[in-house]
Amino acid sequence: MKTKMKTKIEDLQKKIRHHFHNSELLLSALTHPSFLNENKLERDSYQRLEFLGDAVLEFLASDFLFKHFSQIREGRLTEIRAALVRTENLAKVALKLDLGSCLFISKGEELNLGRVNVNILADTLEALIAAIYLDSTLESAKLFFNHFIKPELEEIISQKLYVDAKTKLQEYLQAKYKTTPIYKLLSLNEKDNFDGFKIGVYLNSKLLASGLGKNKRLAEQQAAKNALGKINSL
Repeated sequence: MKTKMKTKIEDLQKKIRHHFHNSELLLSALTHPSFLNENKLERDSYQRLEFLGDAVLEFLASDFLFKHFSQIREGRLTEIRAALVRTENLAKVALKLDLGSCLFISKGEELNLGRVNVNILADTLEALIAAIYLDSTLESAKLFFNHFIKPELEEIISQKLYVDAKTKLQEYLQAKYKTTPIYKLLSLNEKDNFDGFKIGVYLNSKLLASGLGKNKRLAEQQAAKNALGKINSL
């Protein structure tokens, strides 16, 4: 490992207030699969850790919301939790921690601006949470959650960011046009250069906007968000 990267990883551990006993866990959490393919390395990428981190994060968010918002109904708690663990919000936290600069990524991914890609950053943050949990205890993962993710709740609640884009778009179209949006799967082309889904959102037969996502739900949310952006700019 180059000295500059080693320094960045040391600084990251100071920043997150957790020094890893098992450094391989941290290295895996910061390794994009493209780096392993390019360098023919045997260690794990962040993908398996992300799978576990997603579950750990959802539990920590659920536990906190359940204990501290006793007057809020289950449906609204679910919406707030979804906003807290949403890709864009996790990427925002990752940017604050400068996780992108610590990533091991391929030259191709570097050229594709992988270090600031919201999906990669969010996945890396989830992998980091899993790595902390495996390296220590759930309590250590909880401390990370409390220090770096929980503070985002204040803005989410005060700005009502838990009302997702699909809901906002549906309410707008129902109020103005007495109809609901229709979401359709669109085919990807070479120009999109994306391994995932492309969804279009329609007002009757008119395409309002499209969105990309690693699954259909995220692509629909992005399409709705893009449609709202167009509507708000008119």
